[in-house]
Amino acid sequence: MRTFIAVKIPEEIKEKILQKISPFRDKIKGRFVKKTAMHITLKFLGEIDEEQKNTLCGILPDILKHYAPFAVRFNGAGTFPPKKPRVLWFGVEKGAEELSGMASVISERIFEELGIKDEKRKFVPHFTVARLKSPYVPEEFFRQEIDFSFPVDSVYFIRSFLKPSGAEYSDLASFHL
Repeated sequence: MRTFIAVKIPEEIKEKILQKISPFRDKIKGRFVKKTAMHITLKFLGEIDEEQKNTLCGILPDILKHYAPFAVRFNGAGTFPPKKPRVLWFGVEKGAEELSGMASVISERIFEELGIKDEKRKFVPHFTVARLKSPYVPEEFFRQEIDFSFPVDSVYFIRSFLKPSGAEYSDLASFHL
């Protein structure tokens, strides 16, 4: 099963995100993230088996018990990679340190327990807005004010089903901070 660990974005913030990206849907060529799929990924695991899933459900509470609830605030937009972008995102300003620390500890522990290696790229806390088919993004997208805040009090272990219409997700477990 294809899985990842993430923070979910509350419904009222999803609505604000949709309002911000709506004027750009016809100007940006790409696949925009569906409202039901909006989240901040902490660790993408890829394909795992049932035994690995059970191990993860056992170690995640141990990792996350060291974290208290905190606030996240999106602020600004960017792309990965900066030249010839393929991903358009909103960056995390407040809460970035907490998300980065959590992602790092989760990655280290998963490597120790399951041998699943960390990505070579540095973790950058963000919300993926769209996967781009063309690198063109209007400058006004980057100039708009993005200032959405929400509390984080849970982390989710999620299964991803790839479909022609885009990925669909189901929760395997949730863990309160």
